[in-house]
Amino acid sequence: ILNGEYDMVRSELTANGQPDITAQWQLAKTEFLSENTTAALEHLRAITTSAPESIEATRSWFLIAEIYYGLQRYAEAIPAYQEYQKRSPLLSEYVLSKLGNSYSLNGQYSEAIDTFNKVLESNPNDETTQIKIGRAYLFWDKPQEALDIFDKISTSTEDDYIKAQMDLIAGQAYINLKDNEKAFERWQHAVANYP
Repeated sequence: ILNGEYDMVRSELTANGQPDITAQWQLAKTEFLSENTTAALEHLRAITTSAPESIEATRSWFLIAEIYYGLQRYAEAIPAYQEYQKRSPLLSEYVLSKLGNSYSLNGQYSEAIDTFNKVLESNPNDETTQIKIGRAYLFWDKPQEALDIFDKISTSTEDDYIKAQMDLIAGQAYINLKDNEKAFERWQHAVANYP
């Protein structure tokens, strides 16, 4: 597979008729790596149905979630990430972050915030996750909550890029609050201090 010989791998794995669960998993990975998402999903679903308690099924749920996330089908990615999360502690922070992103991109902001807060339990200083929570509040039309988070991040970080980013999205929160003057002040502050 490393050399991209996907057709050869497909032929070998299906040469003896219906592949066993391990071969089915290899075939699903081959389709995934060759970006044939339709065939990959077909094989992954077959694994979760035929051997639901297997390690291959657990791995399949992760790839199913990743495929749907990549296809921007967040409503379908959510239950797959949840199923993987129930079955495996591996990659838990990563999976929680992707689950939170899926909720947020699917317009489920309350669930996104709850999920991102779980990420912060293991890494409370994770600015990226804090920003995601602030953005979820902003998109949820709760600009004051978003502002509180953006201001906290801005005062606690040493990173000028993040400070500039906080000024820019805080300006958007002020626009949502109908305070154009404060929005303009934040944007001017970003331009003046972080060119």
